[in-house]
Amino acid sequence: MVQAVDLLMLILIYGSSAYLSYRYSFRGMLAGITTVCLGGIISMKVLMLLDPSYSPGVLGAAKFLLGGVVGLLWCASFHVTNIALYKLSRRRGIMLNKAKLDRQQSWFDLHSAPSPLYFGRC
Repeated sequence: MVQAVDLLMLILIYGSSAYLSYRYSFRGMLAGITTVCLGGIISMKVLMLLDPSYSPGVLGAAKFLLGGVVGLLWCASFHVTNIALYKLSRRRGIMLNKAKLDRQQSWFDLHSAPSPLYFGRC
């Protein structure tokens, strides 16, 4: 039971931090690092509550002291991947995000015509 909870929390912590750092760029990377740091501490506390004989020992100290470094390396890899894919897609003229503009349209074409409901300043 304790091992299942430990594995589930590990997957949840690192999965959510990877998603945050890939999806939300630099702010997401900072949030992902914070998630890894706090998630490691919270997982130790949960494991100590579930199993009274559990003692974190050296692993707990390593999670506490090196959580920020591990989180930085983990989240930076997804942040760099996001930047590389974005630059590669821009170089080829392909937009990976479906909500972005098509290749034939430009920002000016979409925003230069006034709305039919626009009557000027009131």
